[in-house]
Amino acid sequence: MTAAWTNLLKDTQTRAPEQTSRFANEFLKSVGEEDEYDRRHDQLTRLFGETAARLYRARAYDRLEGKVEAELTHLPSAELVPPARKADIARLMAQPGHFPQSYEKLSMNEQLSLPEILDTHTELRKGLRPFANRIAEVHLSEKVDPVLLEKLKKMQGTSLSTETVKNLHALCKAEVIEGRFPEVTITRRPLLKGVFIEFKSPAELTRDQRWGQPNQSKLVMWVYPFRRKQKFADWPVELKGKRNGDADSENPFAAKEELQRSEIWKSVDDFSEETEHLASPQQITIRGKSR
Repeated sequence: MTAAWTNLLKDTQTRAPEQTSRFANEFLKSVGEEDEYDRRHDQLTRLFGETAARLYRARAYDRLEGKVEAELTHLPSAELVPPARKADIARLMAQPGHFPQSYEKLSMNEQLSLPEILDTHTELRKGLRPFANRIAEVHLSEKVDPVLLEKLKKMQGTSLSTETVKNLHALCKAEVIEGRFPEVTITRRPLLKGVFIEFKSPAELTRDQRWGQPNQSKLVMWVYPFRRKQKFADWPVELKGKRNGDADSENPFAAKEELQRSEIWKSVDDFSEETEHLASPQQITIRGKSR
């Protein structure tokens, strides 16, 4: 069994780093390490990529070699950062002109301590909000219309705001009117790593995501705040040259739906303007659907 695990962990030529690190994670669980490893592994590899994957493989090798706990490779953890160092980090990051340079010098352990540091420094959170909300990356399908592509690319490097989300909402609505049902995901990455926007064309969505009859269409939006209840709202959209199937019927839920729309835009305001959970992940999804 040991030889089989060793061969799996050594196979970095035919397997991607994240796959071999997942084998390492499974091995560590098999020898009695904590059940939280699945969640922790996914978080660390998502945040630190191949660097975290190498640490998982190294720890697994240590176990295979029979090393004792004190000799094992440490996985990144905020618990490894002393209180005095956390205070130093807060002081350095608050100094004018020292950010983002001070952030880039932080170790993985220190980056993981940021939520705790920011929880206790309100003014620091306010100062770092533009950095947390910067649109660091816009990932687009090759199938996106060139005009739309140009509009989306211009968002990269700007700061996420309610206006940004409203613009994306309007772009998606325009696509639905034309009979296309795209999806936009806006993710504020944890640990101040900025905002990632992904635009998927209809060809990349599953049948369930496209959903149903093409003459009864709508735009759907979800907001997933950190540690708070998600918000949901939808808007009926009439396709070009076709009447929405519900156009002539009275909607008994109209008042409730308007309240949902009002509440979700308030959640979008909170997403872009609040500082309470600045270093924690949050997401907005906008999707065109036929019902």
